[in-house]
Amino acid sequence: MATPRPHGRIQYLIAAILFCLLSAPAAHGHMLVDDAMDVTIAPGSISVEVRISLDEVLLIEAHGKPVPSPEAWLPLISSHRDYVLSHLHFRANGIELVANPPPPDSPAGEATSDVVDGSDSTQMAGYHIEYPLTSPPATLRIEQDFLKEFDPSDANFVTRIRQNDNPQFKIVQLNRDSHTDFACHWKGEAATTAPATVQATSTHIDFWETSTAFLKQGIWHILTGYDHLLFVSALVLATNSLWDLIKVVFSFTLAHTLTLTLCVFNVVNLSSRIVEPMISTSIMLVALQNIFYPRQSTGWTRMAIAFGFGLFHGLGFAGGLKDAMSELPAMALWVSLISFSLGVEIGHQIVVLPLYAILSQTRKIHADGHRPTFHAQIQRYGSCVICVAGGYFLYQSLQLGA
Repeated sequence: MATPRPHGRIQYLIAAILFCLLSAPAAHGHMLVDDAMDVTIAPGSISVEVRISLDEVLLIEAHGKPVPSPEAWLPLISSHRDYVLSHLHFRANGIELVANPPPPDSPAGEATSDVVDGSDSTQMAGYHIEYPLTSPPATLRIEQDFLKEFDPSDANFVTRIRQNDNPQFKIVQLNRDSHTDFACHWKGEAATTAPATVQATSTHIDFWETSTAFLKQGIWHILTGYDHLLFVSALVLATNSLWDLIKVVFSFTLAHTLTLTLCVFNVVNLSSRIVEPMISTSIMLVALQNIFYPRQSTGWTRMAIAFGFGLFHGLGFAGGLKDAMSELPAMALWVSLISFSLGVEIGHQIVVLPLYAILSQTRKIHADGHRPTFHAQIQRYGSCVICVAGGYFLYQSLQLGA
């Protein structure tokens, strides 16, 4: 009887780990949304302008059903106000605040006519919320737990906060199940006489806080963005050397950074109904190339594919982020964009480098006779799993865009 080879169990262990990692997305639906919020604190009230992703509205109010007709959008947006109020928490001096009901003659929520017409040029619904105060607050704490019922889905707020006697906003990033604190500094009689209509003319930027917040946001987008991870994993599976890895990752990085920047600055705008299916298609095509044309999965051909589809992935990164950052001033926008892009790349490397290291080790394992090497098996079957997961995402995106 032949003695089992010592590396046999290792092969099956590595294969099982890769299968679990790569097939996890197909088993769990997810959504990543970027919302935005402007908070103005007055001595007697807190005024909040909230902009919510329409993807979130659709998930909560229509339970993920296909995009409704233009006439059906406004009732969904209006009914979503209750969800916003129950998942957004304001505490002044440690006391939970309760929002005023909207005036009878005002809409509970609104969206631009472009949204209602279905052109998809914007992806946000707007809500105005007022929290009454009994006295000028010394501290304000804001918390949010949006989409907690749909874990691992997640929501993030780009938040601007100011006192009404100060025209400058402070920018913070508010993630789910986290909080931000704002200390109020009232000057003399301003606490009782400051008008509630002082217009914000500029935005105060704490470069360290802003860059750190958006850096974390970029990492978060990648590590929870399973479709992007699948595409990058498919690219890495076909690399035969470190130089191949550098070239293909550089091509992908250049492409998605380009379209992310152009989209955020409103130079390029493409409907998510096109972008999301293209991202899913890119996953499938790269995986199929790994399976049927492994020799063509390196070199200039693969670089061109990584760049071409990377353009759509950049638009995917920018989807909700563009709307959430739409009212930031130029300096804050550049700081946020650069930090977010850097975070995206850090997130990529967290996945790429360990995966490449594992694959490098599998190249050292050789099979006997005419059987393919273990590395070739990992590339083939791992690509099969990625292709199936990509097909699942394609089906989801087509259903939502129907």
